[in-house]
Amino acid sequence: MNSLGRKINNYLLPATRLLYSNLALSLTKKDSRSVLLVAEFEKYGGTRTYFEQLCRYLHQRSFRCVCLVREIQVDDAFLQLLAELNFSYHILPGASFVNDYWDDSNLSLRALYLSKYFSSMAVFSSYCKTHRANRIIISSGDPDAWHFLFRLPVRHCHYILHTLPFKAIAVEGRKIMNNKLSRNKNIISVSTFAVHTILRQWGIPALSRPFVYSVPNYFDDAESADGKPTGDLQVLTLGHLAEYKNPFVWIEVARKVKAMASRPVEFIWAGDGTLLQRCLEMTEEDAHIHFIGYQKDVHALYKNATIYFQPSLIESQGMAVIGAMAYKLPCVVSNTGGLPESVEHNQNGFVVNPLDVSTMSAHILELLNSEGLRGQMGASSRAVFEQRFTKDRWENSMNKII
Repeated sequence: MNSLGRKINNYLLPATRLLYSNLALSLTKKDSRSVLLVAEFEKYGGTRTYFEQLCRYLHQRSFRCVCLVREIQVDDAFLQLLAELNFSYHILPGASFVNDYWDDSNLSLRALYLSKYFSSMAVFSSYCKTHRANRIIISSGDPDAWHFLFRLPVRHCHYILHTLPFKAIAVEGRKIMNNKLSRNKNIISVSTFAVHTILRQWGIPALSRPFVYSVPNYFDDAESADGKPTGDLQVLTLGHLAEYKNPFVWIEVARKVKAMASRPVEFIWAGDGTLLQRCLEMTEEDAHIHFIGYQKDVHALYKNATIYFQPSLIESQGMAVIGAMAYKLPCVVSNTGGLPESVEHNQNGFVVNPLDVSTMSAHILELLNSEGLRGQMGASSRAVFEQRFTKDRWENSMNKII
């Protein structure tokens, strides 16, 4: 294909398709109850839980939802949920969509951006037209993607971001944040820390900052938090076994506590991930340390736990900590990200530098040695949970935004 042919194929045709799609969408009578939900989630974990909760919330609000997902996300649990709620779905095309991280001075990247932008917008404009959607919701753990959807000619766009942006947004992203955020087109995050990070990294101007919301996740408090066990002491951690969760320091703390504890204590980490096998190998001689993989029934784990321990290097919020608080557990967490917004030092637990093995160990030992302190801090955990992290509070906040 010659140079002219490539330009037609890469730019003129996608731009023409986008122009046609947007024109057709603008002329389509839209359904205010029809929603496109762009959902990114893992097989299990916080983003999967949030997706399920969000779907049930939209169903409760009588929205008709079409989920846009990757093929790898479609499993039996996903299909059962959609069948229960009478929602439908489409598989997104395999090709990657546009993101705005390109250098304004690099003409080649700019050309690539424009080509991908035209193609990406045309795809989603077509989805909106097909389903007469006037609202699009993005639930994503990828801060590099989906900004372009704010430019779709629909009335509402809500970008729910579950993680933190670690680099500054680039040219096109800044234009979107400057021009497109509004009461109807907004960003929802899960903690005040995450909001401040988004405002800084994405360069959101003062007039648009009121449209970046903090709505903390909730924990489904369907089971009773009463009746704590009186048997073996257990220190519990839930989460994906990845570097940012700090599992190697967690192992150091577990060994130090075991060596100093006056009573038997078990350390349990429930969760899968790329580091699971390595952690199993590292602790095969440690009878008191248990990496038990993914567990669907987290309620049973919380019920049997004595202390919750989360030494993450970074967390946007930490949904597992919210669950621990619902079960009246004192929490030892790191002083990073949104964790200090849930756990107040010396009130419902301890907040510590994630690399300070000695201090974390000392606080866990302090709790293990004092049933009274555990009860006091556990009661405070439950009180904070009821004040800030219930389903009712989450729904009331979302009702004001969506």
